[in-house]
Amino acid sequence: MTEDRDRDDPPSDLSASTSTAPSSPPEERYRKIFQYNNDAVMVVDLETESFLDVNPAACDLLGYSRGELLSMHPVDIHPNDVERVREEFISQVYQEGSGFTDDLTCLTKDGEEVPTEISGAALNAGEDGTDPIQMIAMLRNLF
Repeated sequence: MTEDRDRDDPPSDLSASTSTAPSSPPEERYRKIFQYNNDAVMVVDLETESFLDVNPAACDLLGYSRGELLSMHPVDIHPNDVERVREEFISQVYQEGSGFTDDLTCLTKDGEEVPTEISGAALNAGEDGTDPIQMIAMLRNLF
């Protein structure tokens, strides 16, 4: 991404880069980005504070199966930082639509602490200014 590109610009059409590439629906392209991303990506329900979806990188980073993570809550994987995340990060996601990038310690299934960097964005925010009901969180392993 170039520095002069605005973060609010819509993503470019990935199929436009090759004229012979068949066009795929945006949902399929975004699903592939989610699925094959090297960073852990998690969709979180902001009301219940539960995981709605996680990608394979999240499972690899934390040592849980997808089913295990979907039965958990963010507090289960970062118990030492959850209050700060609620007060600062999620608050910013509500107010601005995206959260700052910050360090976050995650706890793996084996009890190991993994230093990560978190960033996120609101999903499903109403155009009428209603609060988002979901957010996407991206975690990058700093190890």
